[in-house]
Amino acid sequence: MNRNPFNQVTAMLIATLLPAALLASSNALSQAGAAACAGRSGEERATCLREEAAARQELKRGRLDDAGADYRKNALERCRPLSGPERDDCIRRVEGGGVSSGSIESGGIYRETRSLEPGPSPPPEPVDLTPR
Repeated sequence: MNRNPFNQVTAMLIATLLPAALLASSNALSQAGAAACAGRSGEERATCLREEAAARQELKRGRLDDAGADYRKNALERCRPLSGPERDDCIRRVEGGGVSSGSIESGGIYRETRSLEPGPSPPPEPVDLTPR
């Protein structure tokens, strides 16, 4: 059996350098994940790192793509269980009406619409029918 020394040297280099390259690549991805989670408020660092790692794995599998996401449809779907004026107000808030405050980092976005509803009419004043 004729062994080519070049192939043996190449195989040894690959066997030696590949684990180091993979480790460096893994470390770079971990550092990128840590950087992405730095300075975020409202979320524990461990949770952020775990979600970032899961998203990276889904991206590698080709299953992370929100280009086709329909955020408006999703938001409107949340209004569906409501009825009447409540549903109308919900749709108005989803479409940008009213006032918004808060943030995702602080726990959520609060959207508010105000509707004025007339109260009951006061009873009519009694009329004095006595002759003068």
